[in-house]
Amino acid sequence: RVAYVRGGSYYAGTAVGLYALVEAPRGANFTNVATATVDGTFLSALTETGEDEYRDEPRIAARLLYGVTFAQNDLGLSSAAAATGERALEAALRAFGPDHVDTHRARSALADARFRAGDFERADRGYATVVEALDRGALGRGPLEGSERAAETERVEARRGRAMVARLMGDDARSLDLRREAFESAM
Repeated sequence: RVAYVRGGSYYAGTAVGLYALVEAPRGANFTNVATATVDGTFLSALTETGEDEYRDEPRIAARLLYGVTFAQNDLGLSSAAAATGERALEAALRAFGPDHVDTHRARSALADARFRAGDFERADRGYATVVEALDRGALGRGPLEGSERAAETERVEARRGRAMVARLMGDDARSLDLRREAFESAM
């Protein structure tokens, strides 16, 4: 569907990416070449066309954007993930409101991107917002029957994120407390 909207440029991008893999110089890091190809063709196309294509379905657009954010994070594309994460959070706030489980997922995706980019203070604030909202029971209506479970997963992951931030900022005592909270809330 994305390739159709972009007039087939997705296929052209894939061909360029495959050519880059074949023609890469000896000793090239093929993981980096493949990651750049995936981001440069598939994920970028989803981000560029997703909001337009799903303009009449803002919930789908928001979920697509935070899904791309998580994928970019997993591929180590932290600056792209942070940019997509900003758009995902804005889209989720418009589509679901501030206290919906999908908005919390978008906020977590953005916090993960900021964490991986080394922006620990903003990452911690994002994780803290998720934890505080879910601790006060702000769940909204989730997309599936298991919304409470999804919310609990987000809460535990956000607590773990805060613990990692505290550790990297040299606050081992706070990190230990946050890890303990994450462990206890997962039980």
